[in-house]
Amino acid sequence: MADSPLPQWFDGSSYTHKVAASIMKYGPIARITLAQILGLSQGAISRITSDLIYAGVVEETPMTADQTGKLPRGFTTKENGERRGRPQTGLRIITSARTFVGIKLNASLASAVAVNAGGHIITGCHEQAIDDASPEVVVQIIKRLITDCSSEAAMAGWPKPCAAGISIGGHVVNDSVVTFAPFMHWSQPVHLSQMVHAATGLPTGIYNDIDSLLVDACWFGSGVGLSSFAVLTVGVGVGYSLALNGELVNCPDKSYGLVGHILVDPEGPRCVSGHKGCAQCLSDDSIVEEYSHAIGHVVTFADFARDAKANVPQATKLVNRTCFRLGTLVATIANIAMPEKIMIAGESSFIAQLGIDDLRNGINNYRHSQAAPVDFEIPDHDWALWAKAAAAQAIRPKPIPLENGGFYEQFRPYRPRYHARFVTKFLFADRVCMNRRNRTEVPSCIHGYHAKRLPPNRTALHRSSSIRQSARRNLRKKPLSNFRPSDFHDLEQDGLSGVEGRRANAVGLERTAGHLHAFRIPPAERALAIGDVLLDQIETHVKR
Repeated sequence: MADSPLPQWFDGSSYTHKVAASIMKYGPIARITLAQILGLSQGAISRITSDLIYAGVVEETPMTADQTGKLPRGFTTKENGERRGRPQTGLRIITSARTFVGIKLNASLASAVAVNAGGHIITGCHEQAIDDASPEVVVQIIKRLITDCSSEAAMAGWPKPCAAGISIGGHVVNDSVVTFAPFMHWSQPVHLSQMVHAATGLPTGIYNDIDSLLVDACWFGSGVGLSSFAVLTVGVGVGYSLALNGELVNCPDKSYGLVGHILVDPEGPRCVSGHKGCAQCLSDDSIVEEYSHAIGHVVTFADFARDAKANVPQATKLVNRTCFRLGTLVATIANIAMPEKIMIAGESSFIAQLGIDDLRNGINNYRHSQAAPVDFEIPDHDWALWAKAAAAQAIRPKPIPLENGGFYEQFRPYRPRYHARFVTKFLFADRVCMNRRNRTEVPSCIHGYHAKRLPPNRTALHRSSSIRQSARRNLRKKPLSNFRPSDFHDLEQDGLSGVEGRRANAVGLERTAGHLHAFRIPPAERALAIGDVLLDQIETHVKR
C-alpha cells in the first residue's frame, strides 16, 4: 500500500487514530461509552484521550445523558448502577484545531469551501468556471480557489488550512494520480496531487467524488452510526459507492461507473455501449434525447428541468418513467448490498423528488412483500456540499496500516531479556518525570500488554511514547521556578535504586544527570532531558 500524500494532522498509534475517529463521529461522548464501542478498557481510553487532549485534538465538555452525539444503531450503553463521583464529561473534537479546503471539479466548474476539523463549512462557496480543462490551467484555478478560501478563513479568525482535498469524477490511484477522468477529457495520467502541492505548498489528496460524498455522510452526516450505507448519484453519469461500518468498500474497478450498465428497463433506450435499457438511461444526455424525441425538437437538459418543474405533460410523463427506473436500480442495490440506508444524490436528483411516488413503486416492484421498506433520502443538490465532502476525506483520521510501515509494527521480534531492560527504564523514567502515580500504573500497564500478547518491542514503544508527554504535562502544572533541587534529587535517587540488576544503565543515567547538574540546568528541565535520553535509547534498541 502506497503512502497517502496527506500527512496525519496529529501523531499517534493506530489505536489513537481509532479513538479520535470515534470521537469525531459520535462526540460529544463519554469515556465509558467510547470504551464500550471500541472494546477497550477504560484505562486505555483514559491514557489515549489524555494524549489527544494534550495534543490539542479533543477537549472535554460537560454533558448529560441526553446530550450525547449520535451513537451506532442498536448500541446501548451499559450503565454502572454503583457509579459515584463527578458528573460525566464528554469528549469532542476541537473544531478550531485545524482547517481544510475542499474542492469539487466538474467539466465546466470548480467549487471550493473551507471546512473546520468538525466537518462544518466556515466560508462561502467560491466558484470559478473551467473554460480550458488542461491540467496546468486547472491547477491554476485550484490555486486561486485555495487562496480565496484561505483568505476568507483567516479574516474570520480561523487558522491557516493545513491540507486540501479535491474530488473528481473518475479513477484515482493512491489518492494522488488521476488515471481516468472522462468529464475532464484527460487522455494521460495526471499527477494532480503533486502539481497542486507544488503550486500551493499545501498537501493535497485527490479522491473520487462519489466516495467523498459517502465518507462525508458516514463521518458527519446521516450515515453516522449505521453499519452499512450507500450513495447512488444521477446526473452527467450514474455512480454508486458503499460503506461498511463507516469505511469505504474498496475495489480497483469501482470508479469506472459499472453500476451504470445494470438493466433497469427492458424497453428503455440504448446506451453508447449498445446496452438496451441499462441504468445509463438515468443520465442527463439520455433523458434529453428521450425528451427531444417526445416533443419533436432538440432541447437541452435545462429545458427539460424547467418543463418538469412546470408540470408540462410530456416532461411529467418522462419524470415518472425515469423515477420508476431509478426505483428499480435502488431496489437492486438494496437486494444485493442490503445497506441500512441509501442516499440518492447528484445534480439531477431533483427528478426523484418530483416523482417520489413512482420511485417507491419501482422499489416495491422488485422487493419481497414482507421485506423491510428501503430507507432512502434525497438531499437538495449543492456543489458546496460536494466540495465539503472532498475536505472530509482530508479530515478523517486514518489508522496506520501494519503493512504501510506503521511505527509500532515494523520492528523484528525481541528476546525476552530486552523486556526486563525496557521495564526498568520505564520505571526509572516515569519517576524522573515527576509522575508518582505512574509508579503503580507502569507495572500494571506492562502486565496488561503482556496479557494481550503484545511483543516486548511494541510494549516498549507504547509506553515510551508517553514519557515526554507526562513530563510536559507535569511541567505545565508546576512552573519551573517552583521546583526545588531536592525534588529532583529524591526522585532521581529513588529511580536509580529501582533499576534492579542493571547497574550499567543506572551509571549511564547518573552520568547524564550529573552533566545536566554541572551545567546548572533547572531540575524540571533535567527531568525532561533524561526522559528524552531514555526514549532515544529505547528507539535505538528497537531499530537494531
